[in-house]
Amino acid sequence: MTYAFEESIEKRILSWLNGPCDDATKQEILRQTQQSPEALREAFIKELSFGTGGLRARLGVGTSRINVYTIRAASLGLANYLKQQFSEEKKLSVFIGFDVRLNSALFAQEAAQI
Repeated sequence: MTYAFEESIEKRILSWLNGPCDDATKQEILRQTQQSPEALREAFIKELSFGTGGLRARLGVGTSRINVYTIRAASLGLANYLKQQFSEEKKLSVFIGFDVRLNSALFAQEAAQI
């Protein structure tokens, strides 16, 4: 039996499968397609948003989860916003920190590379 995703969710899933995601991520998406389609649906149900508490979500594959791809997207969005707001500044700098939470150092490094 094949699980049918809503068009918007299927579009997000396909963009990850056909995009520059690493092989392990793509394999996890394919695994969930077969074994946990409802969990996969939840993982791609929306784009992760930045709220008053920052980025808050479960770790995992998908656009509504915390992972290197959503960290990169959020970091790029913030960088573009800051450049737009402070376009007259000759040099703009930010502080990126991390703590003991799982993958915190990795996510800080990903943000810094953006």
